[in-house]
Amino acid sequence: MMSLKNISLYNIRKELPMRDIRTEINRINEVVSFPPVVAEILQTMTNQNVATKKITQLIESDQALTAKILHIANSPFYGLSTNINSIGSALTMLGLDEIGHLLLTCQMKARLASLNSDQNETLWRLWKHSVVTASISRLIANRFRFPTEGKEYTAGLLHDMGKLVVIQYFPKEYAMVESLIQDLSITDIDAEMQTLAISHTEIGYQLGQKWRLPKEYLDVMQYHHSIRMSQNNMVLTSLVRFADLLSEL
Repeated sequence: MMSLKNISLYNIRKELPMRDIRTEINRINEVVSFPPVVAEILQTMTNQNVATKKITQLIESDQALTAKILHIANSPFYGLSTNINSIGSALTMLGLDEIGHLLLTCQMKARLASLNSDQNETLWRLWKHSVVTASISRLIANRFRFPTEGKEYTAGLLHDMGKLVVIQYFPKEYAMVESLIQDLSITDIDAEMQTLAISHTEIGYQLGQKWRLPKEYLDVMQYHHSIRMSQNNMVLTSLVRFADLLSEL
């Protein structure tokens, strides 16, 4: 007699056409873009000796980013008493870390908003989970003074980017992944490997490499489900994974 697990796997293989997922991922890496200026800014911010002038120049080279940063910096959320009319002033008032968080948050939100409207509910859940994970990461890092150098929010926001690709380009497979998780009570990694033969962590790592993101973020994207394998920043990877689990609760 076939077990529930074997029946589920049989149905997956029966219903889904055979696809060379890894080859398709390589092609997708050419499609899913990440603005070069944002990647360069994030890379520059990892250098503790970087001059604020350099960051200002990079942001101001992109009019859309400049407008978004100034709009948010002047919003009631920050409650600043003076009007911020330049990127230099925004950096002075909010700090490099906060500007980095704003840049990435704006980029991710714009990216999600541009995707298929039929997937709005799923994408909203991914967005909410990413932001909550990032926020919890920052709260814990600040409360317990972890040596994350302010990278925890960005790392938390990026950790599940591989799922964005699966949702957008493999919707049927993603639905099967969610069914397996629900029916068999297995992890998302196990369900992805059974359905796609590749995990969202590996997809995220490939995307991060394509975007030339700093190695600390690549580590989190690839190893947040296998912390002991973290090669560049195990503290950051562990922190994000802990926040990830809390967010899922």
